[in-house]
This record gives sequence, structure tokens and C-alpha cells, in this order.
Amino acid sequence: RQGILSDYETSGNNRSFTVRLDSGNSLRFYTSSTGGSPTLQLQYAISTNTDYEVEIKRLGTALTLVVNGVERDTATVASGYSVFESPASQQFLIGEYLTNKEFEGHMDHISFEFLS
Repeated sequence: RQGILSDYETSGNNRSFTVRLDSGNSLRFYTSSTGGSPTLQLQYAISTNTDYEVEIKRLGTALTLVVNGVERDTATVASGYSVFESPASQQFLIGEYLTNKEFEGHMDHISFEFLS
């Protein structure tokens, strides 16, 4: 597992969200509404040595993984679903997931846009 973005700590049930690359080159987004085990997951198989633009969008009850402008996976979230808010003392990681799960590649642009 290689972390891309993470606000996700398994100890103390402080799982908020993570974007990571799992074995088999599966790009995955996990999130939890409770801090416990993931309650939603999106995934898409990617290739090595390829550039990707990745977005995770929520519109109403649809949570969507978009890769290179194409919707690749969608989950339906309950009305009122919110991502677990981790404690302020928890680190937000870029290029890492938990301990020693570093991203092996290049990232050249990361941005966040929260729309209501």
C-alpha cells in the first residue's frame, strides 16, 4: 500500500479518509463516518508509468471517483453522511499512509476545493 493523501489512523479509531495505491495497482479511496472501519470505498485499476488526474466528488448522495475526466466508480451516501472529523492532533499526510507506506512516484499538483 502506498499513500497519496491520508487523514487516517487505525489506532484509536481515527479513520477519516485516505487515497492510496493498493497492490495490483488499484487506486482506492476509503472513508469512514464513525472513525471505525471504512464505511465507503471507491476504486479503479490504474497502470504504472502513466499520468493521472484524479478527483473525488460528492454531489448530493453520489460520491464519485473521476480519473482523467471520466467517472470510474460511484457510491451512494446516505443523506446527512459526513466524513469522520479526526482530532486536530492527527497529521494530514501527503505521499504517505500510516507508517512507512510512502508513495513511490511523482505528484506535481494537489488541490482541494470544497463546494457547498
